[in-house]
Amino acid sequence: MMLDIISKEILVETFKIVFEKLLEKVNNGYFDTLHKRTKLAEALTSINQAVLETKKFIRNEGYTDNTDLSRLWHDALNKSIAADLKDGLPEYLYHKADFWGEPKEWLNNHASLEIVPKLQDLKKLCDNIMIKINK
Repeated sequence: MMLDIISKEILVETFKIVFEKLLEKVNNGYFDTLHKRTKLAEALTSINQAVLETKKFIRNEGYTDNTDLSRLWHDALNKSIAADLKDGLPEYLYHKADFWGEPKEWLNNHASLEIVPKLQDLKKLCDNIMIKINK
């Protein structure tokens, strides 16, 4: 699999850094308006739903192609952009959706997997942001 320019940039910026930037944005009050909080909640719910469905699918079917999961991750991507959760997250969600188009191709190239965030990292991000905005 050939990695594009965006993918190479993402390899440099690890998901941990993306995670920290997003939490900093929340801590600095970026999502203090009702409109922004609503968009943020929609994005977090969408990401969380994709995580739950993906875990269930892996448990039952393993790593086989699944366009429904790709659609869920694309929806999470769109909602994260609408919520202004940028700072690298949309690219990771895009690659998560792409992964489910042909998981075996990704699994056969371990370097490419670095641009696909782990489910527990995404779940942790959503949980931490929800805790912060509900304080």
